[in-house]
Amino acid sequence: FAEWYVCCFCSYIQYSNIAARVLREALRTELRADAAKRNESHVKFTPWANGRPARK
Repeated sequence: FAEWYVCCFCSYIQYSNIAARVLREALRTELRADAAKRNESHVKFTPWANGRPARK
């Protein structure tokens, strides 16, 4: 791990994303659908004003 990580000049996040993608591609077809669901991410944005979350 360490040699590849240093050699590629990528961050740990990039390395783990590459490893996860390779693992998902290597899965059997019946397991790929479940793995693809875990690949989704949900983000919630909260606007801030004066050091506190602003309400809508």
